[in-house]
Amino acid sequence: MKNKFKLTALLVALSLGFAGCAQNAGKKVDDAAKDAKEKVEEAVEDTKDKAEDVKDEAKDKASDALDKAKSTLEGKLVLRRSLRAPHGEGSFARIAVITDGDKIVDAAIDEFQFFDEGSGFLALPNQDSDTEFKSGNKEGKFLGSKLMNDEKYSALMKEKAKATVSIADNFKAIQDFVKGKTIDELKKVVAGAEDGKAIDSVTGATLVDTKGYLEAIIETAEDDENTTVFEANKDDDIQIKQNFGTAGNKNAITDTFVVMEDGKIIAANIDEYQYMEGKGVPNSDKKFGENYADSKKVLASKLENNEEYSKQMKEIAKASHTLRESLNAIEAYVVGKTPDEIKDLIDGSKPGKPVDAISEATLSSTVGYLDEIYKTATK
Repeated sequence: MKNKFKLTALLVALSLGFAGCAQNAGKKVDDAAKDAKEKVEEAVEDTKDKAEDVKDEAKDKASDALDKAKSTLEGKLVLRRSLRAPHGEGSFARIAVITDGDKIVDAAIDEFQFFDEGSGFLALPNQDSDTEFKSGNKEGKFLGSKLMNDEKYSALMKEKAKATVSIADNFKAIQDFVKGKTIDELKKVVAGAEDGKAIDSVTGATLVDTKGYLEAIIETAEDDENTTVFEANKDDDIQIKQNFGTAGNKNAITDTFVVMEDGKIIAANIDEYQYMEGKGVPNSDKKFGENYADSKKVLASKLENNEEYSKQMKEIAKASHTLRESLNAIEAYVVGKTPDEIKDLIDGSKPGKPVDAISEATLSSTVGYLDEIYKTATK
């Protein structure tokens, strides 16, 4: 009996001891968990602080880059161009805008659509039966400019929509309206306009898609993908000219802009349209694109496909410069020269070969591009 009592006492003592140990162990676990939680919270806060620092640093860099860009462009004009779809799905527009800071100095609109052969409309260059470009059109179709077909296209507008103003005069009214206005001022006009209706403040423009054309001008003015920076003595004295050509090739249409002042070229900008596999012009996947002979080969801007197109130039012709670099070199060379000086260089150069005077332009069609600039400047 005495031994049983001792054994019971021992078990009770051990039980109390284990309970005490368990309590101590539990307290240690709680303390460890609390400590770990605090460390995690500190780490989270530290990460947040670092993230904010990185974010602030990125903002500062972006702000510095913007300030630098503004400083670089201060006192200079910028010619921008882009392709848009402001009027339905059966055509696309090429918009050019000259800006001085956030002010619109000038703008140019043209729109392209397919017409039926034998319809009496005029075709853009390179659409004779023996051209590679023509083979990209669906049989019986050709690509035309609305401005080049102003009289006939406007007659169609009058017949179908009772239009009282020609397409050329409508485009001119829109272009005149935006001159001298800031981008923000144009955005306010657009914000207060209704879709599918003319805008009263745009005097002379009766197109129901006037809002769309204004939006296209705004978007182009804010687009830095295809730009030419230049200087002029006086904004009011500059003259913007445009012309379509071939640059001596049969697979594309050149679209050339030249800005003139006092008889000299102060800026030039060239793009070309060609059928290829790549990023098509607007509405290529809609009604406009139904006029392609091959849906895989779309009508495309070479500049908008510069990277891929330049890769092909390198593979096929061992080109050492991209298309954009070569075109930019040609455009830079003509600045400050008269059309006659450009003509002298053309006459003294061999077609189908690069021009020594323009070392950065390695294109075999350099003479052809110079000729397009000359034709545009003297138009």
